[in-house]
Amino acid sequence: MKPIFISVLLTAVLGTGVSALSADTNVAAPFLQKGAGSRASAMGECYTAVAQGPFGHLYNPAGLGAILSGDFGFEHENLGLDISHEGVGAAIPLGPGGLGALINYFSYGSIAKVDETGQPTGENFTPSDTLINLGYGFSLDRDWRLGANLGLYSMDLGTSKHGGVVMDIGGAWDPDPVWSVAAVIKNLGGRVEKYNLPTSLRLAAAFGGLNQRLLVDTELDLPFSTDPADFGIGAEFRIWNWLDVRAGFKTMMKQSDTSMESLMLGIGFNFMNFGLDLAITGREGLDTQSSLTLGYCVGGMRDQPLRKSKPEDKAPPTDDKTEALVQELEKVKKAAKLRAGPDLAQQAGFHYQAGREYEKYGKTIDAIVEYQAALKIRPDYPEAQEALAAARGTARKEEKRAKGKKDRKGRPGGSLQKLIRKYYERGLAAYKKKDYSTAIKQLQLVLEMTSQHQQATNLLNKAKEALDQEQAILRQQAKQAGLKGDLAGEIDAYRKMLDLDPGNKRIKTKLDQAVKKVPETVERLYKEGLDNYAQGRFRSALKSFETLLKIQPDHVKARDAVKNIKEKLIQTGQ
Repeated sequence: MKPIFISVLLTAVLGTGVSALSADTNVAAPFLQKGAGSRASAMGECYTAVAQGPFGHLYNPAGLGAILSGDFGFEHENLGLDISHEGVGAAIPLGPGGLGALINYFSYGSIAKVDETGQPTGENFTPSDTLINLGYGFSLDRDWRLGANLGLYSMDLGTSKHGGVVMDIGGAWDPDPVWSVAAVIKNLGGRVEKYNLPTSLRLAAAFGGLNQRLLVDTELDLPFSTDPADFGIGAEFRIWNWLDVRAGFKTMMKQSDTSMESLMLGIGFNFMNFGLDLAITGREGLDTQSSLTLGYCVGGMRDQPLRKSKPEDKAPPTDDKTEALVQELEKVKKAAKLRAGPDLAQQAGFHYQAGREYEKYGKTIDAIVEYQAALKIRPDYPEAQEALAAARGTARKEEKRAKGKKDRKGRPGGSLQKLIRKYYERGLAAYKKKDYSTAIKQLQLVLEMTSQHQQATNLLNKAKEALDQEQAILRQQAKQAGLKGDLAGEIDAYRKMLDLDPGNKRIKTKLDQAVKKVPETVERLYKEGLDNYAQGRFRSALKSFETLLKIQPDHVKARDAVKNIKEKLIQTGQ
């Protein structure tokens, strides 16, 4: 398939290039060069090698070959001079790849009609352009993706209307988890009267680094018209999971009548399934442009890693890692045609699908590991929960058939036994570190697979006893603090209890009840401190303010009061 893709791309380049030799400097339907989505706009529309989200396939349809969950988005863009742009886009998994659809609508405001002499007729018209685009992309193998867009465009000029069909062909190569190289032929199609469409070849490379927090995309756009090529670079940096900052720069490679440089800036907010992206573009001699995009990711969170990454090449736990088994594993991965998606839901989906593929090849233990990885990311994943329970049942049956086998150290050699040993060792390590909650979870996993593991049973009982003892001490501390009115001590004790046992709803309720008392207690202590200070009882006032700061350390007025009181105590010799 790779030679076919390269042949199609070269044919498109050469065929369209020949027709462009006689092209006029002007092109028809220039709005087809415009992308969509504020994330891409803020990165200088250098997005060909990224191509993520609901509008990504407009830049490169090959991006659809990597999606595992749906994305939807709406964009409003102010381009200046009464020009506005609305975009609605969606991308969903379908078959071995993904399907993308979008509508781009450009409105050019109200323009007065004139007659043949140039005099106003008293009537107005509203020119507009529309693109309806449908794309599909899929993976050729682990490293290569291919996709195509088919679009219907129309131009309403007020006095005349034109329309036609336009096509994009794109590909991407991911030689490494942090690198992506892409190429796309944009806007293939027939002429509009004597003008060609704005066909171009775009070459791009993207890099994701700094633990997936930095994304850089560089892009070269080579038009088939006589317009000069342009070069751009865009970057995105994740400050926190909920906040991204972006910048882009684009310039033409040589001077022309239309030469200009553009600087783009933007910001992105991530709120669980929702995303809000803002972009501002400044172009030399033109109005500042602004863009706003609202996005929604189905079944996933928006605080995803910036770059999609390929799964690790790790061999399954087998007794004999022979070359034949390694080759078999590679066949499994190739047959799966999977890659990790850019958000948490997609990562969980990847592990779930990998588990299904492993089960097809009889690798039940590997499937169990993948299902557990999916549930670690998304504990409420019902399909993974059901698949894990079924796989464990299958593993027990396989273990019975493998009864009597030994490994090189004389231990039971079945795959399930190896998994049991792994969880027991994790539980033992957590117990030694006094992380009793983790130890209990790991040991319970052991006993889910076999109730006959006496060491795990004994260690589980010890971990539960140790946890109960620590909790009892902290409960007593919380009780004593409550009786003394020491709210800070009470909250601290409950927080420590919750650290030991994060899933304990009773402790969480107690903590919430104590925290609810904070505003009232803070207000009481602050007023109490002021009263004592006003009456010259500086030590009593100091005690009230210091108690307040234990509850609310960032209380600025109380902190200033403590400083002033200590200075007065020094001055007065108290």
